[in-house]
Amino acid sequence: MAGHANPPSDVEHRAPLPIFTHFILPQFIVCVVIALHPSFTIRLATWVSIAAVLLSAVRYDTGAIFQNYSMGTAFAALSLNALVLLLSDPMTECRHEAQKAAMVDMPLWQRIYNAECITVNTRGIGWNYQIPHLPLPPASTRCRFILHQTLRLARFLLLLDLVQTYIDLNSAIVFPSGSLSIWHPGLGRRALFVWAYATKSLCAVTIPYDTASIIAIALGLSPPKAWPLAFGAWKDAYTLRRFWGRVWQQQMRRFVTAIGKYLACTLRCTPGSWASSHVQLFTAFVVSGLAHVPGDTMIHPRFTGASFAFFPAQAVAITLEDFVVDVARKVGVREGTWTRVLGYVWTAAWLTYSVAWFADNAARSGMAQDHLPFQPHVVRPLMGTIGNATGIDLVRWMAA
Repeated sequence: MAGHANPPSDVEHRAPLPIFTHFILPQFIVCVVIALHPSFTIRLATWVSIAAVLLSAVRYDTGAIFQNYSMGTAFAALSLNALVLLLSDPMTECRHEAQKAAMVDMPLWQRIYNAECITVNTRGIGWNYQIPHLPLPPASTRCRFILHQTLRLARFLLLLDLVQTYIDLNSAIVFPSGSLSIWHPGLGRRALFVWAYATKSLCAVTIPYDTASIIAIALGLSPPKAWPLAFGAWKDAYTLRRFWGRVWQQQMRRFVTAIGKYLACTLRCTPGSWASSHVQLFTAFVVSGLAHVPGDTMIHPRFTGASFAFFPAQAVAITLEDFVVDVARKVGVREGTWTRVLGYVWTAAWLTYSVAWFADNAARSGMAQDHLPFQPHVVRPLMGTIGNATGIDLVRWMAA
């Protein structure tokens, strides 16, 4: 199929990823240990063992480049999430809004079930650790929710198909030799590719999440309020800090925040101070970068660390943004329409520039060209049908 990238020859014959031993079983063990809450030594030893098993998964193959990257990153995130949970006491510290009894007083199987909910529910929806600024669910009733999410899912499937078609046809990033780089074309072509790849990444999260929400609500497993949107409102992206803190998905927020607070406390930063805020800021993005390194490795060892620099760079840009905003406030600049427009331009410009580093690695590794399994593949045939009817070669136009 056009657009698929071939994996490097020296990793073509890696063994298939054993999902049970490297994904399901480690999570179950973490939940049991959380429920039992043994001594610190046992919990720490459990985490070391679990982390070793999860991170060893990079030796295996899922059969798709994009999925390799996603799974490698997911294993690292699971490991860091387990670290935060195992070294705390969720059975006494966490509580769901619907629970009347303390979890420590529940039977073992209920404690394990709740531990699984806490482990999976990284945004804390409905729990006392729920992260701030969660987007609202799209509808309040079951029928309206299912209808809304179904239509939304269809839109995102078509959007994925459109941007993947553009990536496939963007011949300017593919040299005759077969080498790949988005730095070769001009600024406009580069920006289009960057936003096409970023949109693909957004769809890769949104489509499975919305599908799961439809199934859960249709089966009556949870209420609509348990499924706020995976991403926040784009109108909030008038600063880079707000983009990363409110708009982009927050699945890693629990462990990056916990590690950042721990480090700020260890360094004896005054809570609420500039130092504390920026220690947590840089820690969050460094930890996020480290969480993506196993994804690089799972694509191919030569890409190990290719994603990392992108994340600390965001912390540097946010620090610069904080400085400019602080100076503007001190000289009397008030927030208004023009400051927000300027903020949107700044945020879009920085992301276009910095995501290009990330997207370039995706192009060179073949991840950008790899089709997601749920892509509907209707845009390309539709372009051909329209072209035959109108005489306009849409394929050539998109690739021009």
